[in-house]
Amino acid sequence: MIKKLTAQDLKELLGELRQKFLVIAPFRVKQGRLTKVLYQPVKTNDQLSSIYFKEQPDASPKEYFLPRDDRLAEETAGADCQPEEWSDNPRLFLGVRSCDIAGIELFDDVFIENDFVDPFYQRRRENSLIIGYSCQEPADNSFCQEVGIDPLENENVPLMLYDAGEGFYLKVQDQELLKGFEILDMLQELPEAESSELEEIVTENRKNFSGDEFSLELELPFPEKEAFTSVDWEEATASCLGCGVCTFYCPTCFCFKFFWEEIEKNRAWDSCMFSLFTAHASGHNPRERQDQRWRQRLLHKFSYHPTNYQGSPGCVGCGRCVSKCPVNLDIRKVLNRVEKTLAGEGVKGNES
Repeated sequence: MIKKLTAQDLKELLGELRQKFLVIAPFRVKQGRLTKVLYQPVKTNDQLSSIYFKEQPDASPKEYFLPRDDRLAEETAGADCQPEEWSDNPRLFLGVRSCDIAGIELFDDVFIENDFVDPFYQRRRENSLIIGYSCQEPADNSFCQEVGIDPLENENVPLMLYDAGEGFYLKVQDQELLKGFEILDMLQELPEAESSELEEIVTENRKNFSGDEFSLELELPFPEKEAFTSVDWEEATASCLGCGVCTFYCPTCFCFKFFWEEIEKNRAWDSCMFSLFTAHASGHNPRERQDQRWRQRLLHKFSYHPTNYQGSPGCVGCGRCVSKCPVNLDIRKVLNRVEKTLAGEGVKGNES
């Protein structure tokens, strides 16, 4: 089912959806001298006309599922204690691109689809509806197609939004889930569109994604032993400052630490780029050099994670780590260095 909307139709639809959901959408936000595109809650209908789709958001919506600082429970309250900020109102995320959808799916694999379920993440995830957004052109430094992600189409969300210039197309992909959120009837009232109209737009936009100079030839997972010992990680990552910006902007990095404030247990983001991340109480640090930490981060994404999750990479190719790095350390160049070294070791590339 495909619907055709004018900009006013979309605004009116979102106004109706706000009666059922906390709508979270990308906006241009002034931060000092910088203007960033960030996901923020829509507090009034007047804000709907300011929703901004033209650029990849500076940060993914991961902090709405795994907050930077998360109050978990009071030690005296027992295992069933629920955070006070949780709400029964469902959340609707608008304009989420394929790379960030893939990041949320990776979190699902880690936090709710194994033997150990994180109830805090699970509650937020099950209470959220995602409307995807089809990219019209590549974001700066992105390489999502090289890790198997289609920037224009994504069947893993119930609704997909396509920008047609003077209006939008909305593809309904999971009617059962929409019934569960009680909004399918609302969507069925919108004007119908022919699938050929949407296919033409997608075909035209796809031409913008044909000139990527970066390619990833090796099959995943990377061979751990060869990559660990053979690559000159120190030379490849010498400029790294260990600031952790790459991990905080990354849609798939999920390392965290626990800390207590009196009897209150909290969880906060951490980073494998930090020197204290692996420090032992004894004073020993098994990754005391920055190149060792960089090796861990890259191999986690391209060796360890694919090994544990059916070949799925731990990187979605959004390019934010490249764009945000203060010393322009480019993960694509490091990957090419790894591939070149492994090729010299006789490791074959992907021939498909």
